[in-house]
Amino acid sequence: MTIASETALVLFSGGQDSTVCLAWALERFARVETIGFDYGQRHAIELEMRPRLRARLITLSPAWKMRLCEDHMVKLDVLARALNVETKSGSGSQVAEMWGAGQGLELARYCLQDTYVTYACYCRMNFRQPLSSEVVLLQPELLNVG
Repeated sequence: MTIASETALVLFSGGQDSTVCLAWALERFARVETIGFDYGQRHAIELEMRPRLRARLITLSPAWKMRLCEDHMVKLDVLARALNVETKSGSGSQVAEMWGAGQGLELARYCLQDTYVTYACYCRMNFRQPLSSEVVLLQPELLNVG
């Protein structure tokens, strides 16, 4: 596999999905930085696990140890409150229960809410007005979990 000379920036929450994405990037890029957003999530255990996961990942491959670079944590909780955007992060078991109960549509809405917070904060940091949460979160194509 050819290693790209560019630097990758991985949105790393500390959860399973972003950990897999980080490993994927470490395998393919010469430099990999991570960024995480703390916006006052109710379930912050994943954010607390970020440093441990990064430390553990570099023990799996000498090449990964050389490639993993800076970590950036951006605190967005104040901005999320200023935007009057409710965060709904919950536990992995809560998500699993919703999935097990066949609540796919509700689960999609639940997960998209936190994605909206990140989007809205990004817009504000770039001096742009975000679309309203209703416009973004009620798009049928975003909620098609069929």
